[in-house]
Amino acid sequence: MSSESTAGASAGDGSAASSRTRLFVANMDERVDEPALIKLFKPCGQLTSVEVKLHHDGPFRGRPRGFSFVEFASLEDAQRAIDRLDGKKVGTRYLRVKFADDASAKEAAERREESGAAAAAAAADSSTAAGGGGGGGGG
Repeated sequence: MSSESTAGASAGDGSAASSRTRLFVANMDERVDEPALIKLFKPCGQLTSVEVKLHHDGPFRGRPRGFSFVEFASLEDAQRAIDRLDGKKVGTRYLRVKFADDASAKEAAERREESGAAAAAAAADSSTAAGGGGGGGGG
């Protein structure tokens, strides 16, 4: 089972133009699933793919990570989605919708997740290292 889901055919020519039809959708309410995302974006134009990102492991495994990617057939449809949905309240949160290649949105989201995991691991390591040298000493 995959942690990403895709609706429709994916535009796979890899051209710069196709990258401007891919949107990064952030600050999603955890109750927004793929059908809800499709329903929200479909009025803006022809969708070619939808990827709802899910947690891969840990206590939140299988639950939404709070961001997704939506791809449209045309730049005009993608821009329409940004104009209509960026800042729109969905559930308890206000969506952030932008072109996926703007400020490397995907990389920033993944870095944030990795740094959170690294910070938790570092905190655990420092608590055992600084926490009190239980053995040691004297001789």
